[in-house]
This record gives sequence, C-alpha cells and structure tokens, in this order.
Amino acid sequence: MLGILVLEKAMSVTTSAEYTPGIINIDFLHELSHLSVLEEGPLSAIQYLNQYGIKVIVERHLPRIYLDGAAIMLVKSNPVVGLTIRYDRTDNFWFTLFHELSHISLHFDMESDTFYDDLDIEAEEDPREREANELAGEALIPHDAWENSPASRLKSPQAAEHLAKQLNAFLDSITDTIDTEVEASIEEVISKGESISLEFKASFRWDYSKGSVNSKLEQAVIKTIAAFSNAEGGTLLIGVNDEGEVLGLDNDYTSLKGNRDEFELHFRNLINQNFGKIFASSNVDIIFPISDEYELCQIEVKRGINPIYITISDKNGVRAEKFYIRSGNSSQELSISEIASYVNSRFHGI
Repeated sequence: MLGILVLEKAMSVTTSAEYTPGIINIDFLHELSHLSVLEEGPLSAIQYLNQYGIKVIVERHLPRIYLDGAAIMLVKSNPVVGLTIRYDRTDNFWFTLFHELSHISLHFDMESDTFYDDLDIEAEEDPREREANELAGEALIPHDAWENSPASRLKSPQAAEHLAKQLNAFLDSITDTIDTEVEASIEEVISKGESISLEFKASFRWDYSKGSVNSKLEQAVIKTIAAFSNAEGGTLLIGVNDEGEVLGLDNDYTSLKGNRDEFELHFRNLINQNFGKIFASSNVDIIFPISDEYELCQIEVKRGINPIYITISDKNGVRAEKFYIRSGNSSQELSISEIASYVNSRFHGI
C-alpha cells in the first residue's frame, strides 16, 4: 500500500536533474546533515535532494502499517524516498531519511531496487539493513564524535547539548575544508611524483610486460588502497607508470568489454568484495580525469577510522590475511609483532 501511494505521488513530481549513480556518499550525507539544525530543515532537505534527482515523498502514516520509510527506484534515473512520519519527531525524520538514502547508495542495483523499512525491528537477518543503519549513523553522528562525547554514557540535556556542539563544529570544519580547498590539475598531481600519499599504477589489470590480463595487478591495487586507509589516506592514479608517463586505460577497458562503465563496475565490485560496501561508499571516491587526451582513474582514499586487513594469495595460491601501511612511496606489509603496536598507536591513541 505504501509503495503504491508513494509511486503515485512521485509520478507527478519533477526533479531539477537526473540522478547520478554513486553521488550519495559520506561527504554528500554530511553536507545534507547541515540542514538538520534549521527550523525548516526537513523541507530544505527535500528541496536539496530534488536538485540531485532524488524524489522525497512524505505520506501520512497508515493504521496498522508499521513502516517508517521506503526506498524505491522509480526508473533508473530517479530514486524515490518515501517517509511516513510514523513518529512525529525530528530525529525520526532525519534517521529514516538517511537510512533510505543509504540503501540507495549501497544497495540499488539490478537485483535490489526496493526497500520497505520498519526501524523498530532489529534487522539482524538482513546485512543490508545493518549496513544502511551504520552509514546513516556515521553520517549523522560520526563514530569518533559519539565515543568521545559524554552523551554516549550519560542521558542528560547537558550531555546532548555537548554532543550537538561537537557535531556543529565537525560539520563546520568539513564545510571550511570544502570551501577553501583548491583542486590541483591532474598534470600538477602527476608532476609531484610518487610519495607517501600518491602512487601510480600503469594499469588496473593489463600486464604490459606480458601483453595480457594479470589478476595479480588487481591485488596490488587493493593492497595500495588498504595501505592508504591504514595510514593517512592518499591518491592512487591508474593509467600512469612509475616514471609519470601517461598511458591511459584503453587496455584495461578492452579487457572489460571496452568501456569505462564496465571498468568502474568491476572496480567497485572488487572494492566491495575486499572492504565492504560501507567502506566503499564512505572512504573511497573515484573519478576519471583526462590528461594528454588519455582517460585515467583517480582513486581518493580517506584516512580510515578502523584498521583494514586484506586477504592476499601468494605465488602458490595460499591465501593469508595481511596488514599494509604506507612507507615512503610504497605499501609495506607489517609483521604480526608490529601490527598490534601500530594499531594501538594509529587507531586507539595508545
């Protein structure tokens, strides 16, 4: 019933733009969360999302229908979020909205394009619901801010006010960074050469020495992403060799049906498989800049909040869990004896 009502209303709503798959990530959600402090925040959020091709439909709560919200793909160019306002509380509006947006970010593909949610029920049997809860929670109240706030231990107005001030300061710091940051051109990035925060890869999966596909090169890319996350973040450029020569992605494209869409889909699937959808959505941004008429793949990896371990196969096919960090301009594996000390220092401040 809810789905029918939402779809009927959505058909009459026009958006300012078509939806761009992948646009909803942790930065997008943080930017949206700025509106939560405004008196007209919910209305502003609906208008804001409309500008990105996302329709939000608010429907009155139906008797005996225990649903908070829904995420539906009306057509592939316009996702729809339905909200029932089952509980007349601002916090319920914002968490339900962010939960449904997280579904769109993490789970909308050819197999999963509709979700109906009763947020009173623990969705332990469906990992997708846990993933949506985690991303929504991280976007509204970052884990570190919650852990360091008295509100995580005390239920009092003073503790809640302290947390609110922390969150406002956190959001202001993000806005300041976004507003003042001046992006360097891709040529300027390449000219700096490899460093602790920048690495070049000639290709994603095409072995120039063998003239064929080599899946071990994909493992090297995964290793670099893990190392950046475990360190201070960084940039990975695919399509540029160690000397800074631009080679492009044509060979990689040809090995994957010859186009960028297939390349990006394969790449994102590999990240999802190795790191999970939450990490893929929150910690990795992928763009395709042009240099010397060659298309490149630029992966921006954020500083991780949790240690990342990856499973790597050796030359004999034996799989083992590894932990990598950046050291100079390369990714280095830490020994078992080194991991505990590094993790305690880097992630726990011990």
